[in-house]
Amino acid sequence: MGNSEEGKPSKSDKSSSPAPQVSWENIHSFM
Repeated sequence: MGNSEEGKPSKSDKSSSPAPQVSWENIHSFM
């Protein structure tokens, strides 16, 4: 889904939260 953007805010996350931590947690939620 976004293994390349693990420590980086995803496109969808970037709009919601520019925090890399949030994006990392979201990726885990998707998985």
